[in-house]
Amino acid sequence: MGQYTEQMMAVVVDRERARLIQEALDIADAATRFAHNVDSGIACGDADPIAQAAQKLALRANRVAVIREIEDLHTAERNIINE
Repeated sequence: MGQYTEQMMAVVVDRERARLIQEALDIADAATRFAHNVDSGIACGDADPIAQAAQKLALRANRVAVIREIEDLHTAERNIINE
């Protein structure tokens, strides 16, 4: 993987990380509101959007983990080649 590609991947990971942070905070806020008035949350169907958002967050986090793993593998490969 070239230096340009590594820089691009770093930018992608940084952006995704920022999105993960914001989405996690949004989910936490929604879950807190739900916890403070569970009966109303159930009546309004607030649990479903929270669950969907949490699933999307988990998928995005897994994607970032995979990107990081690929970066690590490329770094290890490059180190072996340069030995």
